[in-house]
Amino acid sequence: MDLALYSRVLRRHKVVIVLGLALAVLLGLFSYYRVDSDGTVPRLVPRKAELWQSQGNVFLTESGFPAGRRTIPLVTRQIGRETVTVPKYNEPGRYTALAALYARLATSDEVQRRIQQKGPPYGAFLAFPAVDTTGGNTNPLPMISVFGQADSAGAAQLTVSRGLEAFFSYVAEQQNEASIPKSQRVQLTLLNAPKPAFLLDPRKKTLPIVVFLGVLMAAITLAFILENAAQSRAAAEAVREAPVEVVAAAELEPHRERRPELEPKPEPVPVPEPALVAEPEPESEPEPAVRVRRWA
Repeated sequence: MDLALYSRVLRRHKVVIVLGLALAVLLGLFSYYRVDSDGTVPRLVPRKAELWQSQGNVFLTESGFPAGRRTIPLVTRQIGRETVTVPKYNEPGRYTALAALYARLATSDEVQRRIQQKGPPYGAFLAFPAVDTTGGNTNPLPMISVFGQADSAGAAQLTVSRGLEAFFSYVAEQQNEASIPKSQRVQLTLLNAPKPAFLLDPRKKTLPIVVFLGVLMAAITLAFILENAAQSRAAAEAVREAPVEVVAAAELEPHRERRPELEPKPEPVPVPEPALVAEPEPESEPEPAVRVRRWA
């Protein structure tokens, strides 16, 4: 990696880099905030709200606190014409079974409507049966855990308070309408008041970071594309403006690489066939003279 080369390219195209950096900051900012013009002066408001949660606990019991007794005393009651002896209090386990039912009543439409009547701020009011998780166990308890969730700590704690008030009033009205004696009513006792809310889901900054880096990398890529295009144009102009010299082939001959397979092969010179010449007939040798001796 040639950092010096990269630095020179970025300096030559600093206008593109500065504009890309400004655009990256702007888009990253507006991916996290939005402009709120509800008031007289526009202001930046985060697009995603934080989630805060507050909690309280409700204990299900009856008058006399039977859960604090080792044994349940017996009483004599008149049932019709008969007199029977019955336990004075219900078994504590009965309220453990009722916790799931009362948790559903706490999140019923009627309770939610009463919470909404209190006005803003609005939050989510939730209720679940309490479970003892000490030692890895999951033992149900005669309690209800109520939660308030909102976009601010104060709104979450206020939601729990309003939800408990609406829930208690709804149960009391139902017990009055059913004409249940106070000694036989299920009592809802606030065991833990709404605690100060804690941040459950903070705003994530992943999207602004991704947008910022993406736009900045696009600007850097554009700078290198412009640099390559400028170099290509400069090379083309240099080739177009360069003088053309005519060089004789004979001058290039000494510099040419000799490659036998590329050398032109001389064409064979046709050899004329010899003409047919009639051979002279051999001259006949003269016959030797015969000397004849004449006898006289």
